[in-house]
Amino acid sequence: MGVSDVIIIIIIIIIIIIIIIIIMIITIIIIIIIIIIRIIIIVRRRTTTATITRRRRRRRRRRGRERGRERERRRRRRRRRRRRERGRERERRRRRRRRRRRRRTTTTTTITRRRRRRRRRRRTTTTTTTTTTTTTTRKLKTKVVLVVIGVLGGIPKSLKKYVTQLGIKVNINTLQRSAFPGTTHILRRALSVCGRQT
Repeated sequence: MGVSDVIIIIIIIIIIIIIIIIIMIITIIIIIIIIIIRIIIIVRRRTTTATITRRRRRRRRRRGRERGRERERRRRRRRRRRRRERGRERERRRRRRRRRRRRRTTTTTTITRRRRRRRRRRRTTTTTTTTTTTTTTRKLKTKVVLVVIGVLGGIPKSLKKYVTQLGIKVNINTLQRSAFPGTTHILRRALSVCGRQT
């Protein structure tokens, strides 16, 4: 073997070592690329899961907000309905009160009208008591003179004046005597009616 053969062998060995080193570098690069790709995939998965969870959270929040808004709308509707019902109830009560007041006023007005009519009739017509009448062609004017005698014959002080106005000559003692049996007669009738009812 010569020197040239040794040099060729050394060159071949160096070339082989270089090729092995290049292959190792390539494998290392490939492994690094694979690791990077896997890291990227994991990060993407995590981001996608995070985005999905965020979306889900957002959807849940939106649903919660929508539910809250729906609840608020329902509450507002219920409040409006209650207010309307209360207003209608108040209006009904007011109408009832007005009707009652109208009825009372109408009844009172009818009663007052009837009383006025009765008074007018009493004034225009002759009463059971003795009266002096002055007749005219159109209107009938009357003057009521009160002759009041008590149950047991009590007489007011102004009885003589009224009797003089009537223009009748009557003894007051006779009036008192006639009043007493009249009261007894009335009492007998009343007591007999009460006895029949019982």
